[in-house]
Amino acid sequence: MQAALLNLGNKSGGISIPNATALFLDLSKTHLDSANACVAQCQQSVDPHGHLPEIDSFGAIEHYMASVIFACTALEALANELIPDTYVHVLTKKGVDHKYDKEEIERRFGPKEKLGDVLPNAIGVTTPKGGVLWEPCRRLFDLRARIIHMKTADRLFQGDARTASSIWNEVLQDPLPDTYKVATALMDYFFNAIGKRPRWFEKLPF
Repeated sequence: MQAALLNLGNKSGGISIPNATALFLDLSKTHLDSANACVAQCQQSVDPHGHLPEIDSFGAIEHYMASVIFACTALEALANELIPDTYVHVLTKKGVDHKYDKEEIERRFGPKEKLGDVLPNAIGVTTPKGGVLWEPCRRLFDLRARIIHMKTADRLFQGDARTASSIWNEVLQDPLPDTYKVATALMDYFFNAIGKRPRWFEKLPF
Protein backbone atom coordinates (compact mmCIF):
# COMPACT_ATOMS: atom_id res chain seq x y z
CA MET A 1 0.00 0.00 0.00
CA GLN A 2 1.35 3.41 -0.93
CA ALA A 3 1.77 5.78 1.98
CA ALA A 4 2.52 9.44 2.55
CA LEU A 5 4.55 10.59 5.54
CA LEU A 6 3.21 13.63 7.38
CA ASN A 7 4.69 15.88 10.02
CA LEU A 8 2.09 16.69 12.67
CA GLY A 9 3.70 19.24 14.94
CA ASN A 10 6.43 17.39 16.82
CA LYS A 11 5.08 14.02 15.69
CA SER A 12 5.09 12.22 12.37
CA GLY A 13 2.77 9.65 10.89
CA GLY A 14 1.77 7.97 7.68
CA ILE A 15 -1.49 7.81 5.75
CA SER A 16 -2.60 5.78 2.75
CA ILE A 17 -2.31 7.97 -0.32
CA PRO A 18 -5.87 9.02 -1.23
CA ASN A 19 -7.27 9.18 -4.73
CA ALA A 20 -7.55 12.88 -5.63
CA THR A 21 -10.52 12.34 -7.95
CA ALA A 22 -12.46 10.62 -5.18
CA LEU A 23 -11.68 13.40 -2.70
CA PHE A 24 -12.83 16.14 -5.07
CA LEU A 25 -16.00 14.22 -5.95
CA ASP A 26 -16.84 13.73 -2.28
CA LEU A 27 -16.25 17.44 -1.62
CA SER A 28 -18.67 18.29 -4.42
CA LYS A 29 -21.33 16.02 -2.91
CA THR A 30 -20.76 17.40 0.60
CA HIS A 31 -21.09 21.01 -0.54
CA LEU A 32 -24.20 20.29 -2.62
CA ASP A 33 -25.84 18.67 0.40
CA SER A 34 -25.00 21.77 2.45
CA ALA A 35 -26.34 24.06 -0.29
CA ASN A 36 -29.60 22.13 -0.40
CA ALA A 37 -29.91 22.41 3.39
CA CYS A 38 -29.45 26.17 3.13
CA VAL A 39 -32.08 26.39 0.39
CA ALA A 40 -34.52 24.43 2.54
CA GLN A 41 -33.85 26.79 5.44
CA CYS A 42 -34.44 29.77 3.15
CA GLN A 43 -37.84 28.40 2.17
CA GLN A 44 -38.85 28.31 5.83
CA SER A 45 -37.49 31.74 6.68
CA VAL A 46 -38.75 34.11 3.96
CA ASP A 47 -39.86 37.36 5.57
CA PRO A 48 -43.26 39.00 4.78
CA HIS A 49 -41.61 40.98 1.98
CA GLY A 50 -40.23 37.85 0.31
CA HIS A 51 -36.66 38.54 1.40
CA LEU A 52 -34.47 35.50 2.04
CA PRO A 53 -32.27 35.38 5.16
CA GLU A 54 -28.75 36.41 4.24
CA ILE A 55 -26.96 33.75 6.28
CA ASP A 56 -28.78 30.90 4.57
CA SER A 57 -28.99 32.40 1.08
CA PHE A 58 -25.33 33.38 1.07
CA GLY A 59 -24.47 29.97 2.50
CA ALA A 60 -26.39 28.27 -0.31
CA ILE A 61 -24.49 30.29 -2.90
CA GLU A 62 -21.10 29.60 -1.30
CA HIS A 63 -21.69 25.86 -0.99
CA TYR A 64 -23.14 25.54 -4.49
CA MET A 65 -20.24 27.39 -6.09
CA ALA A 66 -17.83 25.12 -4.20
CA SER A 67 -19.76 22.05 -5.38
CA VAL A 68 -19.51 23.16 -9.02
CA ILE A 69 -15.79 23.84 -8.77
CA PHE A 70 -15.00 20.56 -7.03
CA ALA A 71 -17.10 18.53 -9.51
CA CYS A 72 -15.16 20.03 -12.42
CA THR A 73 -11.86 19.54 -10.59
CA ALA A 74 -12.76 15.88 -10.04
CA LEU A 75 -13.37 15.41 -13.75
CA GLU A 76 -10.10 17.02 -14.75
CA ALA A 77 -8.26 14.99 -12.12
CA LEU A 78 -9.78 11.84 -13.59
CA ALA A 79 -8.67 12.78 -17.10
CA ASN A 80 -5.13 13.44 -15.89
CA GLU A 81 -5.18 10.15 -14.01
CA LEU A 82 -6.42 8.00 -16.91
CA ILE A 83 -4.26 9.42 -19.68
CA PRO A 84 -1.34 6.97 -19.95
CA ASP A 85 2.10 8.33 -19.06
CA THR A 86 3.44 7.29 -22.47
CA TYR A 87 0.62 8.79 -24.53
CA VAL A 88 1.47 11.49 -27.07
CA HIS A 89 -1.40 13.59 -28.43
CA VAL A 90 -1.07 14.80 -32.01
CA LEU A 91 -2.84 17.87 -33.35
CA THR A 92 -2.50 18.82 -37.00
CA LYS A 93 -2.62 22.55 -37.70
CA LYS A 94 -2.12 23.90 -41.21
CA GLY A 95 -0.65 20.62 -42.29
CA VAL A 96 1.87 20.49 -39.45
CA ASP A 97 1.71 17.86 -36.69
CA HIS A 98 2.12 19.17 -33.15
CA LYS A 99 2.91 16.56 -30.54
CA TYR A 100 2.17 16.84 -26.82
CA ASP A 101 3.35 14.44 -24.15
CA LYS A 102 1.39 13.89 -20.96
CA GLU A 103 3.05 16.70 -19.04
CA GLU A 104 2.26 19.14 -21.83
CA ILE A 105 -1.31 17.86 -22.09
CA GLU A 106 -1.87 18.49 -18.39
CA ARG A 107 -0.54 22.05 -18.70
CA ARG A 108 -1.77 23.16 -22.12
CA PHE A 109 -5.20 21.56 -22.61
CA GLY A 110 -8.43 22.63 -20.94
CA PRO A 111 -10.60 20.10 -19.10
CA LYS A 112 -13.24 19.89 -21.83
CA GLU A 113 -10.51 19.19 -24.41
CA LYS A 114 -9.03 16.51 -22.17
CA LEU A 115 -12.38 14.81 -21.56
CA GLY A 116 -13.82 15.22 -25.05
CA ASP A 117 -10.78 14.67 -27.26
CA VAL A 118 -7.53 13.71 -25.55
CA LEU A 119 -8.71 11.04 -23.10
CA PRO A 120 -10.94 9.19 -25.60
CA ASN A 121 -8.04 9.08 -28.08
CA ALA A 122 -5.59 8.06 -25.38
CA ILE A 123 -7.58 5.06 -24.16
CA GLY A 124 -9.27 4.19 -27.47
CA VAL A 125 -12.91 4.87 -26.68
CA THR A 126 -15.66 6.84 -28.38
CA THR A 127 -15.78 10.47 -27.37
CA PRO A 128 -18.73 11.46 -25.17
CA LYS A 129 -19.04 14.70 -27.13
CA GLY A 130 -22.44 14.92 -28.80
CA GLY A 131 -23.94 12.32 -26.48
CA VAL A 132 -26.48 12.76 -23.69
CA LEU A 133 -23.75 13.03 -21.02
CA TRP A 134 -21.84 15.81 -22.72
CA GLU A 135 -24.32 18.71 -22.60
CA PRO A 136 -24.69 18.62 -18.77
CA CYS A 137 -20.89 18.38 -18.53
CA ARG A 138 -20.42 21.35 -20.86
CA ARG A 139 -22.91 23.43 -18.85
CA LEU A 140 -21.13 22.48 -15.63
CA PHE A 141 -17.77 23.67 -16.94
CA ASP A 142 -19.33 26.83 -18.36
CA LEU A 143 -20.81 27.58 -14.94
CA ARG A 144 -17.43 26.94 -13.34
CA ALA A 145 -15.86 29.45 -15.73
CA ARG A 146 -18.50 32.04 -14.83
CA ILE A 147 -17.75 31.50 -11.13
CA ILE A 148 -13.96 31.51 -11.42
CA HIS A 149 -13.80 34.41 -13.89
CA MET A 150 -16.81 36.35 -12.59
CA LYS A 151 -17.72 39.34 -14.75
CA THR A 152 -19.54 42.49 -13.67
CA ALA A 153 -22.72 41.43 -15.49
CA ASP A 154 -22.78 38.17 -13.55
CA ARG A 155 -22.77 40.03 -10.24
CA LEU A 156 -25.91 42.06 -10.95
CA PHE A 157 -29.60 41.38 -11.18
CA GLN A 158 -30.85 42.81 -14.45
CA GLY A 159 -34.47 42.70 -15.54
CA ASP A 160 -37.11 40.33 -14.20
CA ALA A 161 -35.72 38.19 -11.37
CA ARG A 162 -37.29 35.09 -12.94
CA THR A 163 -35.40 35.51 -16.21
CA ALA A 164 -32.27 37.43 -15.21
CA SER A 165 -29.01 35.77 -16.13
CA SER A 166 -26.86 36.77 -13.15
CA ILE A 167 -24.79 34.12 -11.44
CA TRP A 168 -27.00 34.47 -8.35
CA ASN A 169 -30.07 33.43 -10.34
CA GLU A 170 -28.10 30.52 -11.71
CA VAL A 171 -26.96 29.11 -8.39
CA LEU A 172 -29.78 29.96 -5.98
CA GLN A 173 -32.81 27.97 -7.01
CA ASP A 174 -34.71 24.87 -6.00
CA PRO A 175 -33.86 22.22 -6.89
CA LEU A 176 -30.23 23.14 -7.40
CA PRO A 177 -28.74 21.94 -10.71
CA ASP A 178 -26.70 18.75 -10.48
CA THR A 179 -22.97 18.93 -9.92
CA TYR A 180 -21.35 15.74 -8.63
CA LYS A 181 -24.00 13.61 -10.40
CA VAL A 182 -22.93 15.03 -13.75
CA ALA A 183 -19.32 14.23 -12.93
CA THR A 184 -20.14 10.74 -11.67
CA ALA A 185 -22.11 9.88 -14.81
CA LEU A 186 -19.24 10.90 -17.10
CA MET A 187 -16.76 8.98 -14.96
CA ASP A 188 -18.98 5.91 -15.20
CA TYR A 189 -18.98 6.29 -19.00
CA PHE A 190 -15.19 6.12 -19.15
CA PHE A 191 -14.95 3.27 -16.65
CA ASN A 192 -17.53 1.28 -18.64
CA ALA A 193 -15.61 1.98 -21.83
CA ILE A 194 -12.33 0.63 -20.44
CA GLY A 195 -14.09 -2.23 -18.66
CA LYS A 196 -12.67 -1.49 -15.23
CA ARG A 197 -13.92 0.45 -12.22
CA PRO A 198 -11.50 1.50 -9.50
CA ARG A 199 -12.18 0.38 -5.95
CA TRP A 200 -13.00 3.91 -4.75
CA PHE A 201 -15.66 4.29 -7.44
CA GLU A 202 -17.28 0.97 -6.57
CA LYS A 203 -17.47 2.05 -2.94
CA LEU A 204 -19.05 5.46 -3.53
CA PRO A 205 -21.92 5.89 -1.05
CA PHE A 206 -23.87 8.02 -3.55
